[in-house]
Amino acid sequence: MSTGEMVIASDVRPVLDDQVIVYIAELGRFEGKVARHEPAGYAVAMSLAPLKHAKLAEQLVWFANRSTLDLSDNRRHKRFVPLTQLTTVRLSNGKERMARINDISASGVNVEVNVSVSKLTILVGSQVVVGSKSAKVIRVYDGGFVAKFDEDFAEGAIDETITL
Repeated sequence: MSTGEMVIASDVRPVLDDQVIVYIAELGRFEGKVARHEPAGYAVAMSLAPLKHAKLAEQLVWFANRSTLDLSDNRRHKRFVPLTQLTTVRLSNGKERMARINDISASGVNVEVNVSVSKLTILVGSQVVVGSKSAKVIRVYDGGFVAKFDEDFAEGAIDETITL
């Protein structure tokens, strides 16, 4: 995997230019088109927003160096990609929007909304309710946001089967 392309090992051979969505537990959600077939799978050309491109570059460098340099990821809680990703987000003004959970941990959630975040006026520090869990927005990115839950889940209380 690089910031522009990933190769997926698979018995499935999608048609060239088919749209593909890939979820990687440690990295999140990626979209792209099938660029070519490989002997053991296929390659996906990814189209990343500039911020996601930069973040992925940092993550790939970290993954490449973590065992050599004995790096830890400095995360308090393990992240999960839930099996049920669709949820609702209620904004501080009471409006609700459909959203997709990219990943979730005991302390927070990464959410993509189906409307431009700037049109929703989601700001860092604003209160939201993701599903039934209240949270505070700590980071906004093109198409979504990251929020810290007002009250963490108990340790071990969540996994990929969680539904918000």
